[in-house]
Amino acid sequence: MTLYSPRLALAITFTQTDDVLEALSVYEEVIADASAAGAGVPVALGLTGQAWIHLQRGRVQAAEDALAKAAASGPPDGWPLTVSDALSTIAIAAALTRGDLDAA
Repeated sequence: MTLYSPRLALAITFTQTDDVLEALSVYEEVIADASAAGAGVPVALGLTGQAWIHLQRGRVQAAEDALAKAAASGPPDGWPLTVSDALSTIAIAAALTRGDLDAA
């Protein structure tokens, strides 16, 4: 069994300490490993983490691309709250960054 939470927590820590290259590297590993194992939630959380970093760096289109990948990879009956809340947060932040108050 593979544990993804410790690596996701590590990536979040790297993000919060402004070591975004390390964070992106960890997110990439989680996404790759979780994708290979068919574990959707860690994939979506990894993509959401990448999207947040892109937003922090002013790369709105890259953030929206990661967000779209995460949303598209979801199960037919919807994501659990941990994922849906993260997706909503990123979508709102991206819309605000673009100045689209209606979408936010």
